[in-house]
Amino acid sequence: MKEEVNDSIIDKAIDRYYEVIKLDRLDNSKKNNVSQARMALSNTLSMSGMHNDDIAKIINRHRTSVCHHLRHHDCELKHWHGYKGKFTTCKLIVGVAAQSSSASEKVEILKLNQDHLKKEIDVMENQIEKLENLIQ
Repeated sequence: MKEEVNDSIIDKAIDRYYEVIKLDRLDNSKKNNVSQARMALSNTLSMSGMHNDDIAKIINRHRTSVCHHLRHHDCELKHWHGYKGKFTTCKLIVGVAAQSSSASEKVEILKLNQDHLKKEIDVMENQIEKLENLIQ
């Protein structure tokens, strides 16, 4: 069960992050892609200044898991296939919202991020379509 974040903008940003990476925020499994998403969220929130106990509630894990995520972040960025993309996406959506000062600023930044991500998705879908056409 997810913990509601006190700041509704950050909570909406977290929902949007999971929507963009096409994962269920409530999925509590240890599957690789779900673990990566949690770790990226944990590190993003920590880097924005949120306390480890609060992050642990949000990701439905123990505080020591948040500490583990922080310790292994740099290595995972280099070596855990798929993590870097999730972390980058999380920073764009959740990180910017968490570091903004006013609610109106957060909303504006989230809208800009949303537009940017939609454009990136369109570009990637076009590349995938071209590759699929080459294969056929």
